[in-house]
Amino acid sequence: MDRPESDCRALGEFGESIGMAFQIRDDVLDFIGRRSLLRKPSGSDVRQGKFTLPLILALETASDTERSSVLGMIRSDKSRSKHASRIAEFVRRQDGIARAQLAAEDCARRGLAAIADVGDSEVRALLGDFVNSITQRTK
Repeated sequence: MDRPESDCRALGEFGESIGMAFQIRDDVLDFIGRRSLLRKPSGSDVRQGKFTLPLILALETASDTERSSVLGMIRSDKSRSKHASRIAEFVRRQDGIARAQLAAEDCARRGLAAIADVGDSEVRALLGDFVNSITQRTK
């Protein structure tokens, strides 16, 4: 079925936004998820030295001293693993997790807004349910 170019652009924007929401939620789950649900140890992104959105947001609001301390822990391979729980606590304390979750939900809203005029209401409702499952997933 041929779609108007505007629908194709809208669906592309939807896909990009929902993909971002999924990735951000995955990053959040790395800080809050349980190993049995994620099928990987929580904090694995920190242990690998990955700068995900929850960590970036926490670093943005931290004092210079605390930011420097956390960055020092992350830069050292040995220190990252040793201090993963301390880094996770820092991210929680700085509201990095909550703010990243809000960013995921914002991406989801943008995605749904992009397709507000595409397809029928039943399809949009199904996509809305799908998007909600992404932003609220536990694994």
